[in-house]
Amino acid sequence: MVSYLRSTLPHAWMVHHSPNGSLLPSQRRKSAELGTVPGWPDIEIVGQLEGQRFIGFMEVKAPHGRISEEQIACGDRLMDCGCEVVVIRSVEDARKAVSDWGLPSKDALITRRSA
Repeated sequence: MVSYLRSTLPHAWMVHHSPNGSLLPSQRRKSAELGTVPGWPDIEIVGQLEGQRFIGFMEVKAPHGRISEEQIACGDRLMDCGCEVVVIRSVEDARKAVSDWGLPSKDALITRRSA
């Protein structure tokens, strides 16, 4: 997903992956001490959209993967802060989020809605 997002968004946009889920218990404790937030989404996207800051998050799940209570609570708090949050399960889901959010894209399969 990260490689797709980095290839479709303009160079000035930042795409970051937070590898929270694959940590061992000892690594989780250390990571929590350093400020890791439980349930933080996997991917952060930051850029400028029509002169305004855009901050979006994607939680990546397997086709039948479940969202944890911590992920739901964290996503709700991020949305309360004005951020976009979506769960994706495929590149097609990521493509749809990019389109729905109106982000600039090099992806020829994304059709822009007329204003």
